[in-house]
Amino acid sequence: MRAGRLYKSSGRDALAYQMLDSCCPRPERPGSMELAFLSGWSTLIHARSVLFLLFLPWCLCILASPAPTGSPTNSTSSLMGSAGDRRALLAFKSMLSDPLEAMAAWNESTPLCRWPGVTCGPQPPGRVTELTLDGLQLVGTISPSLANISYLTKLHLPSNQLNGNIPAELGRLPRLQLLNLSFNSLDGVIPSTLEGCFDLRRLSLKTNKLRGKIPASLGNCSKLEVISLGENSLSDGIPPELGSLPNLFYLSVSHNNLRGVIPSSLGNLSVLQYLYLTNNSLQGNIPPELGRCSKLEILYLDINTLTGIIPPQLGNLSRLTYLFMNENQLEGSIPNVFGSLRNLVVIDMYKNRLSGNFPASVYNLSYLQTLHVGYNQLSGILPDDLGTTLPALIEIHLFGNRFEGALPPSLSNATRLEVIELSENRFRGLIPSNLGALRYLRRLLLDTNLLEVPESKDWTFMTSLTNCSKLTALELYANRLRGVLPTSIANLSRELDTLRLESNQISGSIPAEIDKLSNLTMLRLSTNLLTGTLPASIGNLQNLRSLELGDNKFAGGIPSSFGKLSQLTVLSLGGNELEGSIPVSLGYYKNLLSLNLSHNNLSGVVPREVLSLSSLSNYLDLSHNNLAGSLPSEVRNLRNLNKLDVSENRLAGKFPDGIGECQVLQYLHMEGNNFEGSIPEALSKLKGLEELDLSRNWLSGQIPQFLEALNLFHLNLSYNDFEGEVPQKGIFQNVSAVSLVGNSKLCGGNREFYLQACLVKDDTRRGKSYKLKIIVPVVSALLFVVLLSAFIIYYLRKKSNTSTPSELLRKHLTEVSYAKLHMSTDGFSSFNLIGMGSSGSVYKGKLGEEGEYVAVKVLNLKQLGASGSFMTECETLKSIRHRNLIKIKTTCSGVDFDGNEFKALVYEFMSNGSLEQWLHPEISDDCKLKNFSFVQRLDVSIDVASAMEYLHDYAYIPVIHSDLKPSNVLLDDSMTAHVGDFGLARFLSSESSHCATCSVGLQGTIGYVAPEFGMGGKVSTKIDVYSYGILLLEMFTGKRPTDPNFKDGLTLHTYVQNALAVQVMDIVDPKLLVEEEEKGLTCNRQRTEKMRQCLISVFKLGLLCSKESEKERAKMGDICKALILTRDYFLDGIPRDDKPQFKAE
Repeated sequence: MRAGRLYKSSGRDALAYQMLDSCCPRPERPGSMELAFLSGWSTLIHARSVLFLLFLPWCLCILASPAPTGSPTNSTSSLMGSAGDRRALLAFKSMLSDPLEAMAAWNESTPLCRWPGVTCGPQPPGRVTELTLDGLQLVGTISPSLANISYLTKLHLPSNQLNGNIPAELGRLPRLQLLNLSFNSLDGVIPSTLEGCFDLRRLSLKTNKLRGKIPASLGNCSKLEVISLGENSLSDGIPPELGSLPNLFYLSVSHNNLRGVIPSSLGNLSVLQYLYLTNNSLQGNIPPELGRCSKLEILYLDINTLTGIIPPQLGNLSRLTYLFMNENQLEGSIPNVFGSLRNLVVIDMYKNRLSGNFPASVYNLSYLQTLHVGYNQLSGILPDDLGTTLPALIEIHLFGNRFEGALPPSLSNATRLEVIELSENRFRGLIPSNLGALRYLRRLLLDTNLLEVPESKDWTFMTSLTNCSKLTALELYANRLRGVLPTSIANLSRELDTLRLESNQISGSIPAEIDKLSNLTMLRLSTNLLTGTLPASIGNLQNLRSLELGDNKFAGGIPSSFGKLSQLTVLSLGGNELEGSIPVSLGYYKNLLSLNLSHNNLSGVVPREVLSLSSLSNYLDLSHNNLAGSLPSEVRNLRNLNKLDVSENRLAGKFPDGIGECQVLQYLHMEGNNFEGSIPEALSKLKGLEELDLSRNWLSGQIPQFLEALNLFHLNLSYNDFEGEVPQKGIFQNVSAVSLVGNSKLCGGNREFYLQACLVKDDTRRGKSYKLKIIVPVVSALLFVVLLSAFIIYYLRKKSNTSTPSELLRKHLTEVSYAKLHMSTDGFSSFNLIGMGSSGSVYKGKLGEEGEYVAVKVLNLKQLGASGSFMTECETLKSIRHRNLIKIKTTCSGVDFDGNEFKALVYEFMSNGSLEQWLHPEISDDCKLKNFSFVQRLDVSIDVASAMEYLHDYAYIPVIHSDLKPSNVLLDDSMTAHVGDFGLARFLSSESSHCATCSVGLQGTIGYVAPEFGMGGKVSTKIDVYSYGILLLEMFTGKRPTDPNFKDGLTLHTYVQNALAVQVMDIVDPKLLVEEEEKGLTCNRQRTEKMRQCLISVFKLGLLCSKESEKERAKMGDICKALILTRDYFLDGIPRDDKPQFKAE
């Protein structure tokens, strides 16, 4: 997460506090507001004292005159009252612990009015009027006896460690004007009896543990000027009665659990200057009545769940200086009238759902210091004179919106600018070369835009930035930066801690002087075109925590100096051309969480020191190298590791037992090596393991039963030498999640594995000998009968030349009559028609005693090849079975009531229709079809890929679908995808990739048909891969391959390919983004970035599948695996450096 995103706790508050300290401090700053008011109150008391001294002579004259009747009684009463005050204070003291002995002088020998913290008033003499004991570490509860000090006007006990309840008896103090119990640990409720404090002016109870409601009775304290209740656990709503306090100018209830709406009655507070409602659960609209609070200067409505529009009436608040509405669910546009709020210093509307053009009038607020509207849907172009019209600007945050156009060079005129954050927009053009004039600039974040550096000469802005001596963060990743990386990058500020230039097209090499940036904590240059060797000087960057240089073209070895980066938590060098051995010095990292050295040419052994890094918790990826030798036993030290990938190397030896000690492991990939022996029992300890791939090794023995008990989602044991019976529980019940091919000695298991049956073993040898004497003759006889039967069947089939469709399915399905189908569909009524095409119509019907819903596909026999299509589909569906393939329930082959030939297939009913309907909903479609989320699309794409992988690689005879498209993908009630319509399917012989049963001419659907069809090429599974690639691109762009905009050589493939290099979010299906926005998920920076990276992976897969050359297309199994990894990364946070890898055959 960027530090710039932590704006609320840094820049914003600093600015607010700076202003508030000069007038009325924000209540969130501990004690500031209270101290200011106490200072004012003390001044008032002092002024009264002065007045008293001025009138003292006059008072003495009055006292010198004869006393009126009853004076001795009054004096006696005062003495008695003073004694009562003394008793009350001593009772108060007795309930407290006083570690600083602040009340040590509270005794009989010291006059009451000289007790520390006690103030007595002149009239009546000797009576206590104030008790001030703040910041004295007093511990204990507040004694109710204080209510007996009847002349008390000020009770000031903040910043202690008082606990317990606020005594309800305090409501018996009618002269009390100030009650400050803030910054303690008081709990319980706020006493409703405080309404008895008729003269109460100031009530401060903030930063305690108070709960319950805010008493509505406070509305009866008509003299209240200040209410400060923030940072408690108050619940329920804000009492509307507070709107009846005519003198209230300060109201803070921030940081509580308040619910409900903001009372419109608050608009009656005509002298209100400060309103703080931050961080509650307030709902509903912002009341327009707040616009009547004409003296309001500070308005904090942030971090709630407010909805609706921003009322234009707030434009009447001409004195407003600070406006915070961030982190709500406000929508609509920002009112143009806000441009008339000339005194505004801060505008913060971050993380809402605001849309429309940003009002140009706001750019003329000359006092504006902070403008924060990040993570909305605002659009517009920054004015050319922005830096001139906003001369006081310190921070500008526009990230995560839809702003476009060029960055105005006038930004350099706003010389006080410290933070510029314009990320995740659509800004184009060059980066201004005069930004170096901003001497106070700390953070420059322009990533994820369309900014360009076409040539090396356009990097002048980088040289300019070397003048920004306070620069701490520079993020320009995911733009269109080209040319050679300038050496001036090493001359940037020594304060720089973050440098991110990844996902561009930068060439050249990293300058050796990079170590001048000694404060760097993050250096990310991955996914560029950088070459040369890795500078050893990087090892001098002692503060580095994240070093990511993957997916470039770096060559040479890994410098051993990298071992000096002792603070490193992430090291990613994967996807380069590095060679040599892995330095032992990498084992010096004691804080490393993630290490990726994959997809290089590294050789030698895996260093024991690297496997001893117990700090590794995210991933260790050494895959796709040339590492040899065994996997050291030190692997047992990786006890906190989530993913281990050593696949595609030349590692050998026994399967290491030590992996069983890595009990946090979720993903284990060891495929493509030379490991041998059996799977050790120690692996049973990995209770959290979700993915295990040991394929293409030399492992042997039986498949362990304990794998049934693991919570695996994917298991690949293919191409080893396992033998014996396959387990049948756990993951082995899900055939699509397990791969066992290439193990010829396996038997039994789930019948969908299509393995040979296991022979039953007899326990006694004597029994064996006897049984053999019986079995051998019987088997011989049976063999003779079988061969004879086979010959007869062959002869009959040859004679009849063909079989009827009903014969094909007789052993698999029970046929249904035309009459039953006619009844189940209400006479094939149009009301039950759910689909229609050239090959026939599909109706919804109810079949069987339980009234099961089915889909009845009635073939159009007038269509050429319809009968052959019917036979092909029957033959295909009887020989395959998979959770993501449509299941045929029964068939009908006969005549209708008029004697016409009739053929129909009956499938299980798919309640959510076809993928076509979800991607391209008609106006008449159910409105829910418009919402097709990103995760749902990933799930469907995985389902379809899984089905195609099964057809191509695991069916008894490989099957080519030949017509894969959205309308042939159906969705059940749980949105699981099922591939259907096998009317054009083909079986492949085991010897070649040519069509083995071609009953009709080669067909398909325009846009989805592979190019080799028209060139007389071979019919192979790669034609389905092509169709799948087009379908995948269509699913995430929302565009059909036959879109009318695709012309003059532009295709769906080239459309995605061209956009992928610049701005992937521009080609995403808008409906997908709308769904994210409606759920408020686009405001989540991490989720948005994850989605962008996952979309890039998905589009790359689609492009790989739909390549013109069939040899360059990937296998469906690899595609399926890559998609699963992509989905898991998006949902569960698998590190991005473990991005799915795939390759063509």
